[in-house]
Amino acid sequence: MRKNWLFARSLRSGKRAAALMSLIQSAKLNEHDPCEYLKDVLERLPT
Repeated sequence: MRKNWLFARSLRSGKRAAALMSLIQSAKLNEHDPCEYLKDVLERLPT
């Protein structure tokens, strides 16, 4: 699993991937559908 981070190519993209995975795990822990949760979060960002 650790070697998967080698393909992030940069620190910035690695941080982005970590933030996205954090949102997905947060949705799972709160028993929400991760796809719907991300859709809702991303729709609310511009506001």
